[in-house]
Amino acid sequence: MISSRTAGADAGFTLIEIMVVLIIIGVMTAMVTLSIGDNRGQEVERQAQRLQALLKLAAEESIIRAQPLGIDVSADAYRFLAYEPDAQPTWQPMTGDREFRRRRMPDFIRLSILADGAERTVKGLSSSDTGNDGERDHDSESLPQALLLPSGELTPFRIVVRGSELHTYWLVEGHLDGRITVQAED
Repeated sequence: MISSRTAGADAGFTLIEIMVVLIIIGVMTAMVTLSIGDNRGQEVERQAQRLQALLKLAAEESIIRAQPLGIDVSADAYRFLAYEPDAQPTWQPMTGDREFRRRRMPDFIRLSILADGAERTVKGLSSSDTGNDGERDHDSESLPQALLLPSGELTPFRIVVRGSELHTYWLVEGHLDGRITVQAED
């Protein structure tokens, strides 16, 4: 026997089914947008925490080597220096350890340093003071703005890690007793 149903009754979706599908698509789109969103704030935090970890490692390295180490900060990079009394210049970039290589910040992050109670002018790397690889020439001595001493002490400093167009910045602080802290500031 043939059913009395019409052929067109089973052919479409109900309004409820279409609305449920649209809601699912909207929720999925929102989740993707939030996960892909601008993570510059997270990158600034990550760079500040990396700097703190490297400073702690350098402080330990200074004790192990029984050699003063320092940090040289520019507006867009930082590097660690070792005191070599027999070399000219006496402060040499630490090139033997991969951890202490020169670190360049992403384009939207800027650094500044306050040491010895005064803000140090941070140097941007221009073509006149860099070689082909972007490193400063080793002919002229580059002095560190903060020292990490073999006694475990360090010269007090504050390094500000700031992202462009962000209201929050991160402060990496070195204390006389050797503590190195990081915190967000508004």
